[in-house]
Amino acid sequence: MSGRSRATLVAELTGIRDPRACPLFVYLVRHLNGAKHAPVYLASIEALGTFGDPDSVDALKQALHRGDWWAPVRTQRARTAAAAALRKIGSAPALDVLRDASAAGSRGTRAAARAQLDQIS
Repeated sequence: MSGRSRATLVAELTGIRDPRACPLFVYLVRHLNGAKHAPVYLASIEALGTFGDPDSVDALKQALHRGDWWAPVRTQRARTAAAAALRKIGSAPALDVLRDASAAGSRGTRAAARAQLDQIS
């Protein structure tokens, strides 16, 4: 995929706010290779922040805990985006995921979750 078509795809994805698109974003976050398609992956994470259903929260939880030790910057961006999306949802289950991640998870996961929890308080 060329840079221009990728940018167009990311712009279109971030513009979708229809709840019927939620399963698409959940699928992308769960199955898309974040290394190969980082902009699309991050846009999908951000889009899930506009939905509050249990599938969105579960996919964001998975994204928050996923990481590659050989790509720390990309992992940090994805975890930060997932934690911000969970904070944006703001439901009790979403905040529970952040609280659980801030207490038990990898160091990067804990840091991303704590940063978002600090913005709530």
